[in-house]
Amino acid sequence: MKSREQLMKMAEVLGGMLVLDCFPGGPAARAGLRFGDIILEVNGVPTPNVETYLDAIELDRNVRIRIFRDGATVETGFTRNATSGDVDMNSMLATLLERRIIPS
Repeated sequence: MKSREQLMKMAEVLGGMLVLDCFPGGPAARAGLRFGDIILEVNGVPTPNVETYLDAIELDRNVRIRIFRDGATVETGFTRNATSGDVDMNSMLATLLERRIIPS
């Protein structure tokens, strides 16, 4: 298994966002993302960081995610709940910052 530092360098080289953890019940968890995945794009939008990822998932109810996992490119996705929203984004960001999953 690669170290966090190795994975972060790989994500930087690929221009993607490293998945260190998923918010339970959130969009990434529902799409099957896991530690070590590198999100390359969402609905065709490059996602080099969490901000672009969050913006991109808001563009369409049907979300397609292209990731790099175990040396291969994989596609996955989910359909967002249009009426109540998926998760409180402010709460999710606060939790990710608190867990040091994303830098402050």
